[in-house]
Amino acid sequence: MAPPPAKKQKTDDIKSPIVFPCPGQKPDVRLIVFDQEFHINSTLLKLNSAFFRKFLDSTNKTVVAIDPTSSSSTLTRPETSQIGFGSVSTFEYEWVTKIDEGGEKWFLTIAFEKLMCAIYTRPYQLINTKELLLMTALADYYCALPILTRILDGAFINSPQFCKGIGSHASELFVAAAKIRNALLFRECLIWVVISYRDREFESLEDKRLRMIVRCAHGEVSTRLTGATAVVLTKTADT
Repeated sequence: MAPPPAKKQKTDDIKSPIVFPCPGQKPDVRLIVFDQEFHINSTLLKLNSAFFRKFLDSTNKTVVAIDPTSSSSTLTRPETSQIGFGSVSTFEYEWVTKIDEGGEKWFLTIAFEKLMCAIYTRPYQLINTKELLLMTALADYYCALPILTRILDGAFINSPQFCKGIGSHASELFVAAAKIRNALLFRECLIWVVISYRDREFESLEDKRLRMIVRCAHGEVSTRLTGATAVVLTKTADT
């Protein structure tokens, strides 16, 4: 009997690094987010993230990471970094994120990549509410909310699927819009929250200022509607 065929040796999947080039400058930061590498320029990181502006050149390189991921992160300044199969590349900084088992690595990695797109002012597309909420949490942690806000309007134009789902997640996005201070998303979510005013979902909002905004907006709409109805009834009676 012929011997059974030899099993193929399994090899670990090595993902290609995601490189964000900067004209005239080489990437000098190696970010390892779970199992994905990002090669970034430190100048743009420092310019658009107060977190990296503080910690890239600090002596204390260990920080507590963002709560939703239950993860930990370390920032080192290595002389050389191993990439791929034994190749050596020099980076001035290295950022490594570790996550406990059970975390949503894929979603967080995609959200982090799109946050880097925001930092580089690259166009990107939002897929769903969860993605934007993760991006908001990451931008808040890395102190990069201003840059996320500035280019978010452009992302809405490229994200019809996300825009269609705003009404179904209006309350969550209303809170996120307030945090990132995006006027376009805030107004859109406010409209949807006011439309569902009778369901009293807005009362579950933790921020009392947001609850007050919803009440005031509903009151203004009701006042205008009452006034318009009175005008119509008056004109009808005169005819």
